[in-house]
Amino acid sequence: MPDETRAFREQNHVFEETIAYHGIRLQYDDGKSIRYWPWGETVTTNTFEFLGVAPLLGRTFSQEDGRADAPPVFVMNYHFWQSEFGGDPKILNTIFILNGKPTTLVGIMPQRFNAFRANFWLPMTDGRSDGSVMGRLKQGVSVQAAGTDLDAIAHRYQKANPGGPFPLPEQFAIVPQTLLDSLIGGFKKNAVRLARRCPAFAPDRL
Repeated sequence: MPDETRAFREQNHVFEETIAYHGIRLQYDDGKSIRYWPWGETVTTNTFEFLGVAPLLGRTFSQEDGRADAPPVFVMNYHFWQSEFGGDPKILNTIFILNGKPTTLVGIMPQRFNAFRANFWLPMTDGRSDGSVMGRLKQGVSVQAAGTDLDAIAHRYQKANPGGPFPLPEQFAIVPQTLLDSLIGGFKKNAVRLARRCPAFAPDRL
């Protein structure tokens, strides 16, 4: 998990729970050709539990899947499963060659689930220094209060790590946004998404 993500998770006073996610493109080798799959996401291993959605087939990620030495696994979007593999349930637990690595398909999500508009999800295991954080607010905490708390964490992190992902203090602010129900099909409400706003960063896509 990126260090700044860990800082948000461990130092905040406003969230019951947080997750992190980052977009990814993968090359798929089917033994006949190599091609890029559509957009996917790396996510923290608690993401599916956080969003409150069980898989249609198989399982989602365990905490062990997030270890750097864990066997690579991934979860597939229902629509991608239908369009690319004809909805064949026999592909569950199949090993796919993704970015040159044998990676096991451990779960397929239900049709209504479309978190981050991803076609597939992999557990976040590397030290990536960018991405987005999402959290579920504690009871009674406002979005504005969350912004103040998280902005303070980010500036402390920037001061301690001037070469890190955040720019100079006067050039950025943490701006929380409520998460639209359409992003996750109304499974969970009262979550916020952190967006970095500064000259050097374009807003993340929803």
